[in-house]
Amino acid sequence: MIKMLQATSGHRQCLRLILLSSSLVLQIPTQVSAQAVLPALRKSAFEAVKTEARWLARQEQQTPSAGGGGADRQQDEDPRPSDPKAQDEAETLDEMVVTATRTRERVQDVARTVTIVNRQQIKQQSLLTTNLGDILGFTVPGYSAPSDSPTRGTFRGRDTQTLIDGIPQTGNYAYSNQLRFIVPLSIEQVEAVGGPSALYGDGATGGTLNIITRKGSANFQTNARASLSLGLSNLSAGSGYLFEQFISGKMDAFDYAITASYTGIGSIYDGRGQQIPDSWFGTLGNTNTYNFYSKFGFSPGPSDRLQLTVGYANDLSDPNSFTDPSVESSGREFARAKRGRLVVENSPYGSQPTKRNLQLALEYTNDKFLGASKMLAQASYRNSFELTAVNDNRFTSDGSGGPFDTISRGVWGEYITTARFQVETPFSDNFKLLWGSDFKNDPVEAWQLETFDPRVYDESGGLVQSRKGNFFYNPAYTLTNIAGFLQANWNISDQFIVNGGLRYENVSFSVGDYTAAETGQAVRGGKLNFNSTVANLGIVYKPSPKISIFANFGQGFSLPVFANPLTTASSGFSVSSALTALQPKLVDSFEVGVRGRWNSLQAAISAYYTFSSLDVGFVQIAPNEFESVRSPQRTYGLEASISGQPDPNWNLGATVAWVQGEQDAFNDGNYYPLNSYSVNPLKATLFVENQTTSGWRNRLQLLFSGSRDSAYNAFLPSGFRVEGAPIGSYATVDYLSTLQMGNGTLEIGVRNLLNAQYSPVYSQYLSGFSDRNNYAARGATLNVAYSFGW
Repeated sequence: MIKMLQATSGHRQCLRLILLSSSLVLQIPTQVSAQAVLPALRKSAFEAVKTEARWLARQEQQTPSAGGGGADRQQDEDPRPSDPKAQDEAETLDEMVVTATRTRERVQDVARTVTIVNRQQIKQQSLLTTNLGDILGFTVPGYSAPSDSPTRGTFRGRDTQTLIDGIPQTGNYAYSNQLRFIVPLSIEQVEAVGGPSALYGDGATGGTLNIITRKGSANFQTNARASLSLGLSNLSAGSGYLFEQFISGKMDAFDYAITASYTGIGSIYDGRGQQIPDSWFGTLGNTNTYNFYSKFGFSPGPSDRLQLTVGYANDLSDPNSFTDPSVESSGREFARAKRGRLVVENSPYGSQPTKRNLQLALEYTNDKFLGASKMLAQASYRNSFELTAVNDNRFTSDGSGGPFDTISRGVWGEYITTARFQVETPFSDNFKLLWGSDFKNDPVEAWQLETFDPRVYDESGGLVQSRKGNFFYNPAYTLTNIAGFLQANWNISDQFIVNGGLRYENVSFSVGDYTAAETGQAVRGGKLNFNSTVANLGIVYKPSPKISIFANFGQGFSLPVFANPLTTASSGFSVSSALTALQPKLVDSFEVGVRGRWNSLQAAISAYYTFSSLDVGFVQIAPNEFESVRSPQRTYGLEASISGQPDPNWNLGATVAWVQGEQDAFNDGNYYPLNSYSVNPLKATLFVENQTTSGWRNRLQLLFSGSRDSAYNAFLPSGFRVEGAPIGSYATVDYLSTLQMGNGTLEIGVRNLLNAQYSPVYSQYLSGFSDRNNYAARGATLNVAYSFGW
């Protein structure tokens, strides 16, 4: 049992929740306290598109030249090509290939739900927000609704494996920073593959996001973009800025692609014109983001390539407010900002919250390996660091209640090394085999809380924090994962495709002697070894070239956050492979779907069901006592999308995603709903886009998030609710417009056009612990940008 402290501080509750589980995919009652090689194969032979690809291509042809040979250079052509060659080129837009299956495949040939968000879509949405998680929330049906915060979302109610150019970004004790490590400018496309897979290894139980970055082009290209944002609900507020630069080219055998950007977000305001507090959990206000991402390639011959990737990102906050502690859990009050600049004294880490990430990768590909095989070898190193904001987590005035009864902030880092090797061997025109191995070393650093003097804090009105000390929440431990995989693809005929494979996981875990932070129990360290074999099998049937029907069975392998059971160790605890709390979880997934792609209509629908017999959850059994459980969990849902182009100047479409999930928390056959962070309410999107003139394009888009009260209305046998607040519905409307002007493009966007006052799902979920966490979304925001190439 986990002995908890009095739950009267909303921030302390959120802190505890985050510490208990970095994924937040939990079964949590009201008072619980508050986280494969998918190689960057050579993509020069294909263009990344999603459902709007054909229409976007037509509009690119319609639009006059932006001049100068920039990255967005376009030609003034008839959108309906009359010559056969142009028609054939347009048809190839339907023959998209993806690398999210670890090999190049046409979307129509993949036995799973695949959503591709291409560079045009990413650039378009980045006018409204540079937060990639929010962009994916609008464009990927199964991904969580936009949260207007740095937290990562869930995919189909489960954890998401995030990759950048095939490199895993998720560690065992990772926070929610993965999508902050890359900016839209650097991205060529994002491939979202729903459901677990035997291909990817640890973490991909809900789905996989592979973020593929841009690489050097055959011709010199350079493109710049500058933008200004202004909150319309409070015109006296400060502005936001963005400056970004992309340079790409090739010199003989060398090629390069370099992106650099700066984003400055000032104070942000809700629909009432009230400032939204700067917070660890809630917002991106008063944050400066610096990002550099580069690829340098060398091709000594026509079939091989060596590539070096260097990426650096830094989110540096300068908060001028904090959450007013007078806001209490009264039902549906919005969090209020208390103005003032915070001063941190005597800390070796400085005052400003920050998130930093350095990534280095070296990759070699050979398309003639051992004759006709394609080989990829990759090694990477990633170093991340996070310093959170200071939060008042006390439940007593003097902080005498224990280590968590503090004014504190978190200090955390990770250092992950990976290696990937794979070979794709064609045995015939219709049969190929993918085989290889993955390696990952994840030394989890001891997560520490830096504490501050409550007397100084109170006397200054919360503006001055004087460092008092620190304590370590979890012990340091190391995970080493070695896996081998084998995947076959068999095109039986033009109508039938079968693919399937196996993956063998072997994980070594080690921890030294330590004292459990929760209980004070001295624990002797030890070493463990886990191994498992997972499989996948998919079938595609194509009754016609335009329609594909698919069915897929996939298994996922995921390690629990080992810090949780280690820090709650009680008397008699030992590091043992027989201990249920330390066992990995296996997820079985079943999915069926159908896709259709016609000249002016694209549609898809799929249904899925996933089950794990040993998932992770926390249940409340007494007013201040909680128990960690490993028990069965299931999720299931539907996803659908449709888009059409009734004529060359119009494009419209919609998506819908519905997911449910339950957990048998007490292993007695009774299932209780999962919380609403894991299982979001129904999400639907709608857009209509028009090429108004040859150089002017306009788009309206709507996002609807439904209500959900099943977790709020469910009571555990102990009498406590599963979730502390019901989730209310809301809808937002955005407007986007691009106008060719001179040698560049003027872009105008209004986020939350109707100035709706609402809280995103994530904030509503956290409000169940305290309304201090009920952060409103930003009100109507005007964004103006100008991009040009030379």
